[in-house]
Amino acid sequence: MKFLILTLTPCIIGVTVLWQSERITIGEIFGASSFFLHIAAYAWYLRDIITQKILPNISSWLMWLFGAWIEYLTYNSITGSHWSTSALPFACALGMSSIVLVILLLQINQRRSTSSDIRFVKPEKVDYLLITFDVTAAAIWLFWDAPEFANIVAVSTSIVTFIPIWRSTYKAPTNERFEPWALWSCAYLAMAGAVVLSGNTEINLAQLFYPLYYFVLHAVVLILAVRTGYR
Repeated sequence: MKFLILTLTPCIIGVTVLWQSERITIGEIFGASSFFLHIAAYAWYLRDIITQKILPNISSWLMWLFGAWIEYLTYNSITGSHWSTSALPFACALGMSSIVLVILLLQINQRRSTSSDIRFVKPEKVDYLLITFDVTAAAIWLFWDAPEFANIVAVSTSIVTFIPIWRSTYKAPTNERFEPWALWSCAYLAMAGAVVLSGNTEINLAQLFYPLYYFVLHAVVLILAVRTGYR
């Protein structure tokens, strides 16, 4: 609870300052909230990795790292670079990079200390094939110049990248803590609010599909992890 307060306080202060400036719309408040909630969740998750309270699934995180940058760049093209709706995808790309980097550094340090312990859930053979979906999305974006379609492909097929973490969390709920997944779920709902309140007369389906779809995917991990309660 103390760490939750510590991570959310800067988020609340940041949003309050923006609101008091009277230079920001309701939609932008939702966009800023989605960004701060996302960053808070990553801070929580990084702490849990470093303190060995969780055992992250490296397969899912590596696929998410690649997919996050593809999704941010393609989504940014769709939304016309407005920060309120692309803030969360940007935070996601940065957060994924941080998570994977920390996991790899901790494992390297573990090897240097001659320990045989593994600081993550080892991937299964089928997991290596799942990244092909994001590679396909990248090809669509780069060679056919269709960012909207590429984003839909990357996002809709990302369900397969959640399979490894769903599987490992179902088998061992203590591998994950539910708190950061709750924050991520709330962040995606806030992003959906930013899209709806963006002021556009016509809401692009691809814009709204991204946050709502990821809300569902993250909520599944939340449900699987919450079975262990406060650990």
